[in-house]
Amino acid sequence: LVAELLLNQTSNPPVSISTLLLGVILLDTVNLDESIGKVTPRDRDAISKILSQTDWNSNSLLPYLKPSAGSQFTIDTNKLFTQLERAKYGDYWESFDVTRALGYDYKAFYYGRKNTTQRFGISTVLMPGDQFMEKEGFIAKTAEFMLSKKVEFLSIMLTFYDKKTGDFRRQLAFCSSRYRWREIKDDLLISQMYTDLALKEIRTQPLSSDEINVHLYDQKNVAPSRKQIGPMLVKFFEGEQGD
Repeated sequence: LVAELLLNQTSNPPVSISTLLLGVILLDTVNLDESIGKVTPRDRDAISKILSQTDWNSNSLLPYLKPSAGSQFTIDTNKLFTQLERAKYGDYWESFDVTRALGYDYKAFYYGRKNTTQRFGISTVLMPGDQFMEKEGFIAKTAEFMLSKKVEFLSIMLTFYDKKTGDFRRQLAFCSSRYRWREIKDDLLISQMYTDLALKEIRTQPLSSDEINVHLYDQKNVAPSRKQIGPMLVKFFEGEQGD
């Protein structure tokens, strides 16, 4: 939408703005990868117009420029995407402790009737679940984080590239107070969300403490992101309230 507004206002957008818009679209669509299920015709149209309407020759020092027709330049979108992905999934995630990682990209969601509104949280973490759960004090610090956010249910979205295959992968960890998990676990396993996300539990024995249980799942359908999973969970919990 931002790209469309910009291109409607000018036929020669600034290189800096064009580069930022390209980066956002490429990251969001995983380099226009149709298999991820997030590419739209508007995405492709926006990238095509940004590339054709921007005068890339005005900044020939950009490391991801490549020769185009004649003496002209354009952006090598594959190279730009690769550089941005390396930065996004950088080693700094390994240096984060549990609390900082959970809070780095956290969002609260609300559900229920007006007078009985409840909430849960979703944290996005860019590393494999097993690796994240091996961090020092994972269970205790996750329980503390949930307490600080006043939630009894926390979903951790784990997004990463498989180092062996290079495949883009998603996992979900459901962290819940012990009594809350007993209330929802059976319904969760037969829910439409469970089916739509093609969830498959990874650990046969969940991590647990006196306060919380943590169940880790492979999300075989990698297309849904937090934008879709948040509303799915809202619908699930609202259904639980109606039972």
